[in-house]
Amino acid sequence: MNKKRAWNTQVHEPHQVSALSDVFLFELVTELDNDAVTAIILRGSYARGDAVPYSDVDLTRLVKEQPERTQRKQFTYRHGLLVSISTRTIEQYREDFTIPERALFVVPSVREARILLDKEGTFCALQQEAKGWVWEPLQAEANYYASNILMAHTEYVHKILRALLLGDVFALTEITLELLLALTDAVVVQRGMLVIGGNTYFRQVQDMVGVESKWTNYHRIVAGIDTSSAQSVPPEERGVAVLRLYQETVKLLRPFLSPMHREVIEQSVVVIDSALSGEEVT
Repeated sequence: MNKKRAWNTQVHEPHQVSALSDVFLFELVTELDNDAVTAIILRGSYARGDAVPYSDVDLTRLVKEQPERTQRKQFTYRHGLLVSISTRTIEQYREDFTIPERALFVVPSVREARILLDKEGTFCALQQEAKGWVWEPLQAEANYYASNILMAHTEYVHKILRALLLGDVFALTEITLELLLALTDAVVVQRGMLVIGGNTYFRQVQDMVGVESKWTNYHRIVAGIDTSSAQSVPPEERGVAVLRLYQETVKLLRPFLSPMHREVIEQSVVVIDSALSGEEVT
């Protein structure tokens, strides 16, 4: 008899685990340290204190020279735990502070990081910079970034309409997911939402826009987390929903659209309405 495991999808009682032992962390630091290393930090759920049994141990090793691309991230297992090891320089972190779409992830990560080794105090200084960092100087660039996403993904609008017309569920599924992520990114960056972690990304953006908003309603349908029905949402319905999500994203970001993008974006909104002939996803 085949037995299926019943997964608890509720979040009422998180299954948190105890903190990593000092001996475990000391072993990792000893293994990773060398003359090129200036600091080693612990990031992510174990640094925040909300790790669960399947959480990985996020370590970043700061080095003097920029590493080769193939060396920037490694994975290994230690005592049954997945250990993720990133290698970066302080200069790379500082650059990320100035790029909107990166800063929203990097700044919170630096702020919450636990320092395991800091030979010259450079990461401690960077952490203080992160705590004093402000979003406002990046807003204009963030507005352009979000506007450009909407303009660049007008092609995806047409691809989805083509897939709906031809009944191509494979193309429809793939392009729907890509457009979902792009539209989410546009809203997150334009609004300057500091991202706690990858596990909270969708929940954060839906809370920010409003859980009762049309944008969030379509977002949940496309993401497959609509709780109004026990049945899965058909690809065609998700395709229509992501087109409506595009329109709702335009509504949210319309005041910030670049003049060089506006005409193409607004015409795509018209094309969607014309193609769907008023059909709505409820």
